[in-house]
Amino acid sequence: MDHYKYNFNNQYRWFKKNIQSIDKHNLALFKNEIIGYTCLREKKILIGRKKSLKILLFDTCIVKKQKRKTGIGRKLMNYNNKIIIKSKKLSLLLCKRKLIKFYKKFNWKNLKKSKVKFVDHKQKNLFIMSYNFKKKINGKIFVYLNS
Repeated sequence: MDHYKYNFNNQYRWFKKNIQSIDKHNLALFKNEIIGYTCLREKKILIGRKKSLKILLFDTCIVKKQKRKTGIGRKLMNYNNKIIIKSKKLSLLLCKRKLIKFYKKFNWKNLKKSKVKFVDHKQKNLFIMSYNFKKKINGKIFVYLNS
């Protein structure tokens, strides 16, 4: 929306390549205009290269610049958390350091980078957070985004 450094055509190509029909898209609308958007993508992880689990990857959270600080982000996050809980799946996200405080307000937890490996995605300078992570997992978690 407002802060993306990529133009519409680049975003469209990324969307066509990465988004699947099973992914969940949540919109916040105001007077028929999209002012907020989130995406939960269904992905698989391997735990210790043996056990496979389906998760929801919290991929995108965007609120139009003029509508920030109005509670739209809070509503979107609470709505997404309800979807994650109802699905009974673990959810992961990657974010920059400056967004950790925001996600922590909604009970997302930091995960150690040594515990999680995004196999087909660069995670340099990004932090990993989880939600609805109730089981103790022994072994490293391998996340595959392009599967």
